Amino acid sequence: MERWSEERGEKRETREEILLEVSSAIFQLSNFVQWFKGGGTMKYARMVSGTTTPDKLDDVIRLWHEFVAPSAKQQKGFINARLLVNRESGQVVSMGLWESEADFQNSVQWNAGQLTRFTELFPTPLNVNGFELAGEA
Repeated sequence: MERWSEERGEKRETREEILLEVSSAIFQLSNFVQWFKGGGTMKYARMVSGTTTPDKLDDVIRLWHEFVAPSAKQQKGFINARLLVNRESGQVVSMGLWESEADFQNSVQWNAGQLTRFTELFPTPLNVNGFELAGEA
């Protein structure tokens, strides 16, 4: 199956490459339909980041798994969360995804309460930022 004209010397793609492009387009259309059906509401993410000493990293991970993750699952509009760590540098990033801006805003106080669990493990205050989700893959 040729996508481009051989006579014009343009790129020829394999069937697999074309199917991959079509699958990607279908996925993007599916995301748009989900967004549209949801009344056009956007998802929001909160990113909490900081740097601790590598010897305190296991305590951070334990607290996140014992308290933050289970509690987050109980919050209205919570979708999922990720915890990223760099064991060499002590960098930590936690990111949570929320169904709507309202759910995100309603979880601000909950998040502040969770942060207090970590104050002794980080030498400086944690950075907290909010984002609108602009794309997924």
